[in-house]
Amino acid sequence: MTIKEVHYIYTICRERSFSKAAARLYMSQPALSTIVRRVERELGVRIFDRSTIPLTLTESGRIFIEAAQKIGDVDSDMMNRLQDIKMQQSGHLSIGGSSFFCSYVLSEKIGEFQKLYPGVRIDLYESNIDILKERILAHELDLIMETAVFPEDGMNTCLVREEEIILGVPRHFAINESLAAYRLTDQMIRKASPKLPDMERISLEHFKDLPFIFLRSGNDLYHRGLEMCRNAEFRPNIVIYLDQMLTAHNIAARGIGCLFLRSWMLPYLTDTDSLYYYLIDDSLSQRPVYFAWKKGKYITRAMREFLRLNNVELPEE
Repeated sequence: MTIKEVHYIYTICRERSFSKAAARLYMSQPALSTIVRRVERELGVRIFDRSTIPLTLTESGRIFIEAAQKIGDVDSDMMNRLQDIKMQQSGHLSIGGSSFFCSYVLSEKIGEFQKLYPGVRIDLYESNIDILKERILAHELDLIMETAVFPEDGMNTCLVREEEIILGVPRHFAINESLAAYRLTDQMIRKASPKLPDMERISLEHFKDLPFIFLRSGNDLYHRGLEMCRNAEFRPNIVIYLDQMLTAHNIAARGIGCLFLRSWMLPYLTDTDSLYYYLIDDSLSQRPVYFAWKKGKYITRAMREFLRLNNVELPEE
């Protein structure tokens, strides 16, 4: 049994399907099934219970996967240490984040990093937080930049900054006329950036009868937005669910509905006078942004230098 075969079986466990794992591994399902049967014969046990949908592990399979994770940790640690030795000539750094972070924040820092270390190849992966967590725990990503990451997720974190969640409301909604003392314009936010204007906060209760645009449930802002609405004692009338914040902002600017969005994205977007913005009177409207990596992972020089470019200094080991 080889490390590659262990990786194949671990991938099947993650995907809970032979066909999905085969697609992820760029191989045929029959070939993958043959490998698993050969390993099972070699070990004298069944790893997967093929009678269940989705696929589940046998008791022997659970023991195998626990060991496979440890083997993966050791293999990743070895490769990262060897990469450090040759970093001046070559290397690899894989980073993940949401669409906003990848498009505007990480892309700028990647450009700076590659000027300093042109031999290091960088892969940038854009997805939602659930998939990013899966990929970093499976050694497919070195770092992620995100909000909803915690030590109990099996990750170490370092704070990048605190961000403010604000409410965007189409200007033609009549509610804005009675809330002139609270409302912010795009230009007011841009002028004060990276801070926010000193404006009074408002309860979401004022907006309970309006339509809302929400990101889908894989996004932290979906859960956070629902919780803030619950705190204001109403259930939002969600008229559209979307995957990307940038798309949601554009839809809201067409007058479709209100949306929760991060304030620091506005300076990156095309100026619009179609929305008013409000600071929300709820502690959940402030959230931390972190860099995160798998707990126990060896911190490569490439990771350390990229974090340093983002004003994050790690203690020397």
